Amino acid sequence: MSSYRHIYEIVSRTKSLLSNNEDTEYETTLLLNCCLGLLIIPQQETSRTKPVFLRQRVSYDEWGIDPNQNKGAEATYDIGEVTRHFRNSLAHNRFDIIDCNPGPSINNIRIRDYYDEDDVKQGKPNFDLTLSISDFKRFVLKYATEIENILKNL
Repeated sequence: MSSYRHIYEIVSRTKSLLSNNEDTEYETTLLLNCCLGLLIIPQQETSRTKPVFLRQRVSYDEWGIDPNQNKGAEATYDIGEVTRHFRNSLAHNRFDIIDCNPGPSINNIRIRDYYDEDDVKQGKPNFDLTLSISDFKRFVLKYATEIENILKNL
């Protein structure tokens, strides 16, 4: 089985896992864990082997991401770049869950990415975006679906 079929299966099965556990108290935790199969592995694999490019401009209406809300030093409007920043933030534990309600509800996530360790120490992210969990999930699932569709047709 080629690596693309392997990635397709990971994305497809992870989407199914997430959709079968909606509206539970662990939905957000599961979403963050599922980012490995929905965002990180596809982004890493498609950038390392035969590149799959999603060179669309990110927009709130379509992707749930408003690039103008990025408070980092780098303007980012491209799906591939936003995905790379999300991957780096999650993989290097540079995200924060914020605005939690008492109980299991988590409302927002802050995603940060840095050029290097010096910028981390100085607190100077090149990408710094706070968004609702529902918008984050919308982006991750749309990205996974786009990758899934591309891989299905290879």
